Amino acid sequence: WNLGVAYSKQFNKKIRQINFSIDGYHNKVRDKIIAVPFQNLFSWTMLNLGKTDTKGIDLTSEANGSLNSNWHWNIRLSYTFQKAIDITDVSSSRYKNRLPYTPDHSGNFTILSDIKSWSAGYSLVFSGTRYALGENNPFNQLNGWGTQDLFLAKKFSLQLIKGSIKAELNNFTNLQYDVIRYYPMPGRSFKISLIIQP
Repeated sequence: WNLGVAYSKQFNKKIRQINFSIDGYHNKVRDKIIAVPFQNLFSWTMLNLGKTDTKGIDLTSEANGSLNSNWHWNIRLSYTFQKAIDITDVSSSRYKNRLPYTPDHSGNFTILSDIKSWSAGYSLVFSGTRYALGENNPFNQLNGWGTQDLFLAKKFSLQLIKGSIKAELNNFTNLQYDVIRYYPMPGRSFKISLIIQP
């Protein structure tokens, strides 16, 4: 079951458009197949869960506009609340426990801005508490995380070629976190890329 509503409205030039949507859903699945890492990232185990129940809400909002003829901006926010549980066996210790690696809360937020040939942006991606296995106990719990990234880019044109150069600062708060248990993700990192087109 799914029920959704979308709203969109156009304004003046500074705030050109606003979009908003909300979706609520309730899924009951038999023989749900999920994959979880076993010994390492190259060895995954496929699990067949007899019955699962998922209730959730997806929210998305976006706005864009222009401060002047050269300066454009875009903001986007999305959020998901999802309660996905195993209801296969009432007598099991996993009954009504959350599915592995399925957070209740997740989402992202981005801001993008273009000024003539320059562009810049900020993004935040976050995930709530998860469990590495079907048994929801403190030993299997993984902490939530939220990473923040920045970028600055410049387009250029030199006679017969066009291109862009982009500098990125990823996870600039140097957050220490795991998406998969026992496999820490990179901390703060820098990246410079050059794209050339004939």
